[in-house]
Amino acid sequence: MNDDFKKPLLIDEHFSSDMLYGLGYYLATSVFVLSAILFAQHFLVVARPKTDSMETRSLSEGFLSHDGLHYLEIVESGYSYSRHERSSIAFFPAYPIAAKLLASVFNLDSPLALIVTANLFCSISFILFSRYCRLLEMGRREVNIVLLAYGLFPATLFFRMAYSESMFICILLLILILLRVESFHRVVVAFLVGMITGVRPVGVAVVVGYVAYLVRGIRLRHFRVRDLFVCIPISCWGIGAFSIYQTIVFSDALAFLSTQQFWHLTPSVSHFEKLVKLCTLEPLWGTYLPSSIYYWRRYDSTNNILFSLTVVNPIIFGLAAYTIYFSYRAKLIKLHECVCFACLLAIPYLTRAHEMAMCSHARFSILIPPLYVVLGRQLFQADMGLGYLVVGAFAVMLCYYTALFSVGYMIF
Repeated sequence: MNDDFKKPLLIDEHFSSDMLYGLGYYLATSVFVLSAILFAQHFLVVARPKTDSMETRSLSEGFLSHDGLHYLEIVESGYSYSRHERSSIAFFPAYPIAAKLLASVFNLDSPLALIVTANLFCSISFILFSRYCRLLEMGRREVNIVLLAYGLFPATLFFRMAYSESMFICILLLILILLRVESFHRVVVAFLVGMITGVRPVGVAVVVGYVAYLVRGIRLRHFRVRDLFVCIPISCWGIGAFSIYQTIVFSDALAFLSTQQFWHLTPSVSHFEKLVKLCTLEPLWGTYLPSSIYYWRRYDSTNNILFSLTVVNPIIFGLAAYTIYFSYRAKLIKLHECVCFACLLAIPYLTRAHEMAMCSHARFSILIPPLYVVLGRQLFQADMGLGYLVVGAFAVMLCYYTALFSVGYMIF
């Protein structure tokens, strides 16, 4: 794209259509998720114990598995931290705080507040994604296909669950839009960047992308050097506030990092051995090698290679990485966006790929907007029959993963 292209405002004559189509695609694609949960609740064997907050089987329980139960604990009982076992301090506070505020204002119980909060951010993200695609100079029909890919891509089930991913991508899209529109004060954007660092630890990747944006602006004489000294501290306020809280309550500013040693699947190795494994991409190809410590059958409760999210974690991760490269080469995204997206993938890979045997990397990858932009554009240009086939396959896999996740199977 030409950098001199005159960018539309955040809200213009197209915004009403972006809102209409965004909410429409959110509702239409969420029907698949809700139907899968209802089916699973009645016909699948439950693979997890009941929680104290949900003594009977309910629809809300289908949205709360794995990390969702930790967020429920935080909302109801606050943070806990032990130096000898897994602790809820590993989960960042912005999402549970938002859910707790919603529960207080509308008198909701904690499980429902977590679900509503996640889906509220998810619905807004569809609107923002439509607006972002407009800034990429995409036509209405092409944007609609991108929204369809965004709504039905199998791993995006986590956007509707009691997870922080929907809040993260919602704020991320807003930041990307504001940086392209360039009509908002940079301190406002810095504040939003700081907010996203309080949603997930990988939010620091957005800080890196924001710094790249500021540095480029200084080089082009759009900003002054002193802007760095103002904006960078503000852009870290979320993770900074969380560290201060941990220092006061637990006497450990990095308690969220300290507890990560208990969140692993593979045996511990030396730092050098881990570095070699990461540099040779062993966590990716080792997923398919029976002799490897990363072999998928060691960590997957479905034991079905055709329908295992553990099997496709490396594939989706690799696909996301390729779409970043492709989008930058095609000049769809700018340098600061490329830096941000690359860091969003690199940080979890460097810190969790070995420890988690690539598990959850599909979930990490769904935070990359170019994944849906490139998929949507390819579907738009493809033969209609092939396009319908791919979209149908996405919908089937989305329902399958959602159904198993909702009753507690190891879908991550």
